[in-house]
Amino acid sequence: MRLIINELVSNSLKHAFPGGRKGQITVELTALPDDNVMLIFADDGIGLSGYGYQQIRDPGLKLVSILTEQLKGSVRSSRVRDLVPYHVQDKRS
Repeated sequence: MRLIINELVSNSLKHAFPGGRKGQITVELTALPDDNVMLIFADDGIGLSGYGYQQIRDPGLKLVSILTEQLKGSVRSSRVRDLVPYHVQDKRS
């Protein structure tokens, strides 16, 4: 999970805030009752340029998908207000 968070933060710092634009990054990690973990990551940067998460070819976001699959988890993204949250759920066995 640490590598996923690191990659999402790095990606936001690199792409979401061009030209020194200021913004907010939010990271929320929640232990769920069924021994799963849910990560919600969001930034208020420039967004994904109209593309959905699955259409992005950024190597960092591909790495997030691969790492999440290794955890038997899932990733989803949606635009809510001016935030683009990533929901990563780790399905622990």
